[in-house]
Amino acid sequence: MTQPYGQWPPQQQQPYQAPYPPQGWQQQYPQYQVYPQQAPVFVPQNSMGTAALALGIIGLFVMPFLGVLAIVFGSIGISRANQRLATNGGAATWGLILGIFEVVVLVVYLAVWV
Repeated sequence: MTQPYGQWPPQQQQPYQAPYPPQGWQQQYPQYQVYPQQAPVFVPQNSMGTAALALGIIGLFVMPFLGVLAIVFGSIGISRANQRLATNGGAATWGLILGIFEVVVLVVYLAVWV
């Protein structure tokens, strides 16, 4: 039977069945075991230390008042590293150092300017 031009033949809807894996495959292949995936045990929270370092570097060249934020984020990052929640204690420490340096330079600059 031919269809008129421009018309599709009628389609019958079939319920979706996943082609893989076939039913009963565990009985056919007992050597392959299926284990549930486990969630990761440790996900480091490195955002505060990274933000402290980035703000410390940006504050050196662009906006020295970002040193206050670098001090806050660096302190939080160091405390997370001490609690073993983060793995970038060095970046947090350097962010804190740069933040303190920027605040000191800003205070000296304002004292000389006034």
